[in-house]
Amino acid sequence: MKPGFSRMTLSVSFLLLCFFIVKAAAQDPVQIPAGIPPESEWVYGKHLEVVEGIMKLPLADREAKLEGFMKAVNPKAKILQYMPSFFSQIQEEYTKAGQADKAKALSAKMLQLFPNNSELIYQKFTAAYQAKNFAQAIELGEKIYATKPDNQTTLILADCYLATNNAAKLAEFAPKAVEALGPQKGVGFLVWMADYNTAQKNLDKAMENYNTLLQTFPDAPPAGWTAEQWNPIKVKAYALQANLAYGKKDYAGAIKSLSESIKIFPQNDAAYFIIGMSQWRLQELDKAMEAFAKVVALGKPTATKAREYLEQIFKPRHNNTLNGLDEMIAKAKSELKL
Repeated sequence: MKPGFSRMTLSVSFLLLCFFIVKAAAQDPVQIPAGIPPESEWVYGKHLEVVEGIMKLPLADREAKLEGFMKAVNPKAKILQYMPSFFSQIQEEYTKAGQADKAKALSAKMLQLFPNNSELIYQKFTAAYQAKNFAQAIELGEKIYATKPDNQTTLILADCYLATNNAAKLAEFAPKAVEALGPQKGVGFLVWMADYNTAQKNLDKAMENYNTLLQTFPDAPPAGWTAEQWNPIKVKAYALQANLAYGKKDYAGAIKSLSESIKIFPQNDAAYFIIGMSQWRLQELDKAMEAFAKVVALGKPTATKAREYLEQIFKPRHNNTLNGLDEMIAKAKSELKL
């Protein structure tokens, strides 16, 4: 016999031997009598005994043994649906034993072994969110939400959309987040909604958002907010109230809203300008001049138009002259503490 042929024969024999060894290793450890379906309760009980035995082994041996068992049993076996739970127990034991690397590696392996397990997907979803991997969290969260929407998933997705400036999706989820949290805890989403609706020219909806904010926090800022953060939001709310009221010719309502705004921001030239216009419409001319004088005193872009209106009211009331106008503006400066 030629040496080459002998080596080939030996190689083939070795491969066949390996095949039978692997096949034997992959056989179900439970000898199932003929006629008993692999998904039966009897088989499940026998499989459970094997798994419980594996779980009593030293921690270092359990993972490999359990994975080998899982691959060996019939795909219809009932025990398979409980495999994620057993692997999770091993993961917890790794963590308790201070073997964080093994726990992390097993977590990744479980997602490969059980790609459709909802609990594991949710764990990966929350882990991605905590790690600020917002793209992955959104991908997983949207899958979860499509099948089983819940408040926690809604809130995490809303926060992810906020972090990634996904306005289109946040417009859908921010109201749901506020509904889940309530206006006190959902204040950040409410503020976003007010700004978004204003930018979209949906002013009535924006006003609803601002009114909720003003009603929920009539005096002090929300928990965790400083006055410097909160006051500009109130100013915007009062400004929108006034603009809507003015557009409806509710001049008294516009004055009332802007008067609240001025309490927060006394040098708000735009507020004084609209107050002046409203009082002029109501023929409260002395008050209108006082408001326009303050706009002029502030010297901002609205000052030129305000002075024009101020002179129109002032002249007919002062023998068609501007005598005394400078004194009125000086008084306005003093009141504004300029």
